[in-house]
Amino acid sequence: MRTSISMPCTMVILLFTSLLASSPVAGQQAGSRLGGMFDPDIMDPPDKPFSYFACPTDMLGAWGAPAGVEVTPEGYIWTGYGELMFFTGLPPVPVNARIRTLYRGYLPAVEYDVIQNGIRYSFRLFAADVGGALKGVPVSFATVTVTNMRDAEPRAAYLSAGWRYRSPVNTLYTAAGDYRFGQRKGLIPEYLIKDLGSFKPNCQLTWADDAVRRDGRMLFTFPTEPAPNRRSLALEDWGMHMRRYFSGEIEGDPNPRHTQDPHTPVGIVTYCLRLKPGESQTLTFKFPLVPLPDDSPEARQVRDADTSQLFAAMVEFWEKWIVAKPPLRFPENKVQEYLLANTINNLLTIDLVGDDLIVNVNKFHYHAWYGGGNTTEMSRSFEYMGLFDIAQRAFLFFHSKQSADGSFRLAGHEDKLYWEFFGYNLWGWGRHYQLTRNRAFLDRVYPGVVKAMAWHESITANDPLGLFGPATIADDAYLKDCRQTGQHLWGLIGLRNAIYMAREMGRSEDVARFEAQERRFRAAFDKLLDQQTAKTGGYIPPALERTTTGNDWDNLRTLHPEILFDPADPRVEATLRTVRGRYQEGVLAYTWPASIGKQGEQFIFNEQPGLHYWQTPNNAQVSLVRGTAWDQEWAVKELYAMLLHSTSTHLPAEFGTIPWSTRGYSHVFNITPQCTSSANVIQLLRNMLVREQCEDLYLLSAISPEWVQPDKQIKVRDEPSSFGPVSFTVQAATDRLSVQLPERYRQIPQRLLVRVPWFYSVTRAEIDGKAATAKDGHVILPVTAKELVLFGNIRQDILQLSYDKAVADYKAEYRKRYQQFLRTGNSE
Repeated sequence: MRTSISMPCTMVILLFTSLLASSPVAGQQAGSRLGGMFDPDIMDPPDKPFSYFACPTDMLGAWGAPAGVEVTPEGYIWTGYGELMFFTGLPPVPVNARIRTLYRGYLPAVEYDVIQNGIRYSFRLFAADVGGALKGVPVSFATVTVTNMRDAEPRAAYLSAGWRYRSPVNTLYTAAGDYRFGQRKGLIPEYLIKDLGSFKPNCQLTWADDAVRRDGRMLFTFPTEPAPNRRSLALEDWGMHMRRYFSGEIEGDPNPRHTQDPHTPVGIVTYCLRLKPGESQTLTFKFPLVPLPDDSPEARQVRDADTSQLFAAMVEFWEKWIVAKPPLRFPENKVQEYLLANTINNLLTIDLVGDDLIVNVNKFHYHAWYGGGNTTEMSRSFEYMGLFDIAQRAFLFFHSKQSADGSFRLAGHEDKLYWEFFGYNLWGWGRHYQLTRNRAFLDRVYPGVVKAMAWHESITANDPLGLFGPATIADDAYLKDCRQTGQHLWGLIGLRNAIYMAREMGRSEDVARFEAQERRFRAAFDKLLDQQTAKTGGYIPPALERTTTGNDWDNLRTLHPEILFDPADPRVEATLRTVRGRYQEGVLAYTWPASIGKQGEQFIFNEQPGLHYWQTPNNAQVSLVRGTAWDQEWAVKELYAMLLHSTSTHLPAEFGTIPWSTRGYSHVFNITPQCTSSANVIQLLRNMLVREQCEDLYLLSAISPEWVQPDKQIKVRDEPSSFGPVSFTVQAATDRLSVQLPERYRQIPQRLLVRVPWFYSVTRAEIDGKAATAKDGHVILPVTAKELVLFGNIRQDILQLSYDKAVADYKAEYRKRYQQFLRTGNSE
């Protein structure tokens, strides 16, 4: 998509309008949080997959490489040290391809098409580790297949590529380009980035046979067969400083230096491909992470890299490791592709540095392990995909970073009171042992458990209320000097896991001490919570004191990942109903109270709730435990709301979207992907099918009616659980659901329960051919049972739920509001 021009323009005007109007509406930044709406016919073309976000970004990389690469909202490649741009036509118009897909739907190669004048330009962008001197420093590759779509008419197709230092900036708080990240430099070899500090406008731009150079460094390579028909150092400048007089003399500067604006594309190489009807031709561009000295071994590695071989190796690697045998198989394309694509994407966040395996929230603005907080969620999702070794190495890294006093701190922000890290890390370790029964792992981390508990005891003993002290976090619940509910729920989660690990270690004295510690902490917590819920009518608010307002955050963790309340506690339901009543577009509302104006000497602060994604699945997890028909339906709706709010390459964001507006987010510091969001959805998907509750094993806690349409099948193969690997199959027919039950357990559950889907009308049930009955929405089975058959059918009066239906409903509502916006200027 690009701004249309109805009259001839110079290349300068084309470039200006295409770059600055990088949204479907000229003059407004795509995804702007300043409001407005876009034409749905342009945002959501019917022949393209749905992509929620206006400015999606994709992450490319190689397994273990401690640096990542971005595919920008327009479809360019940005490394943090420069950007490879693409243009079509003559004069060259920058590509702007918001809607992309992944190779085979889930592998980390971004693909998109641009169609112009009967020509299809098919792009494939991926990154690979070429090894050698560039090991750990991925190289990006762009293959562009240009096809004449005409049946009987030849076509001349123009394709260009160029490099720029950075993109335009439309905010007042950063020099980073719009929707671009700043590359983390500490893990890139120092000699490669020497002298690549701040932008130097005075430079020398020159050509090699197959590359463009800036101050002797290769920016990117381009194909020489076919040869480009034009090479210009800028769109409006050949870059030469020589002249010839009509009298014959030649003079000037044969080796000029240039004055370059950081936003100006340079090294424009243009191809004119004369194609017969139906003919195709492919061009390949190679783009190193950093500009390389043109005569260096590293530059030769880039030139010599075999793109086809590297791509085939990448595909084979991920297909064998992740795709060939996922433990969860859903009969709905979006669900399965989301699961696979985000597992791979989350693995690409990992840095392998020496013996350390470091999980990061992403390789962009969140290139850090975040104290074992968000990254514990990611490591849990790895476990649920059968990747025990990855999770274990991640947890051991977290253990190695534990402070001497037993606390867990955020690097660079050691003074911040992120009390929740205590619970995150102990839950990470305890649950990992529960899933694996790896005694060597428990032996290794248990001294850290004892240290963490001593720290907790000391901190709470010094608090006048026996709790964590007041904290200020300008994010999350957005509370200052408050004891925060969610931090204390995480404290209880950590205590539960410490007790469990002490019991498994056979440390009876530790068990007794930890249990007493939990009782004291819980009593102090309950005292404050009772005072707050008396004010709210039962709703559990984000703060335990001073206010009952704030963003709903970890106060939602009532029943997950530990059951901290009676599932029938009215406060749990009151919290669900209150928070869901505030939802926007089906997900959690979140307000960022930043100043947006001034009246006299008084500031005006934002009160417009936006959307927040990675906490939304917490409510669904609570509903899985409660299990009522209302809860099951809501859990499925929340799943589809999360899938709806993802890109066409399945990536979620963090927060910042104004509901029913421009479908943006927080511009440069919260670009996609937010891997905690996807990790929490992966955990939700797993728990919908397989879930432990105390000593019981639950199957099908909440499933979508889309998954049990006739002839569809749900497969679970060796899904990790506290009872060992669990395998079962659900086969749907017009008149029954047949569940082939688990045959083996490492540890026998106390009970095996299959939840009857709230939308399914059961006429009768059989266990191994014998009559059975459902009670309280479940069938309780002998753990030796082999098959459960539920005879009946999907009720006709239930709400239709599927990803496609969620998209269709959203599009219809957006279009209705857009028409209202055109009439009134307001989408409400």
